[in-house]
Amino acid sequence: MHVYYASQTRARVKKLKIELCTPKKDQTINTYLLNIKKTVDTLAAIGSPISTDDNLEAILDGLTEEYDSFVTVVLSRIYPYAVEEIEALLLSQEEWLDKHKTAEQNPLQANLVSSPWPSHNNHNHKKIQQFFQQR
Repeated sequence: MHVYYASQTRARVKKLKIELCTPKKDQTINTYLLNIKKTVDTLAAIGSPISTDDNLEAILDGLTEEYDSFVTVVLSRIYPYAVEEIEALLLSQEEWLDKHKTAEQNPLQANLVSSPWPSHNNHNHKKIQQFFQQR
C-alpha cells in the first residue's frame, strides 16, 4: 500500500510541476497568478514545496511576448523580487498594456483622453484664451 501511495504522490507532483509550465495565453494576469498559486500551494500540501526562485521562474516563463520587456527588467535586477512584488507589478503591467491596446483600437478616443483640453472646438478655445488674458 505504501508503494502505491508513493508512486501516486510522485505522479501527482510531476503533473503539478508540468502545470506550472502552462503558458498564460489569453488568461488575465489575475487568473494566471491564481492558477500558479493554487498549484504551488497544492505542491506544498502534498509535501513537495517549491522554492521562491522556482515559483518566480514559473510565473515569468509562462508570460506571453507582450511581457518580454517586463521579464527583462525583472531578471536584470540585482536583488530578486518577492513573489508578491512580481504579482503586484504584473497586475499593474496588465493594466498599462490594456490601456494602450484600447488606445490603439480607438485612436480618436485616445487623442481626446490624452488631450489636456476637454475639446478642440472654437468655443472652448475662446474660453481658454479669455482665461489666460485675464491673468
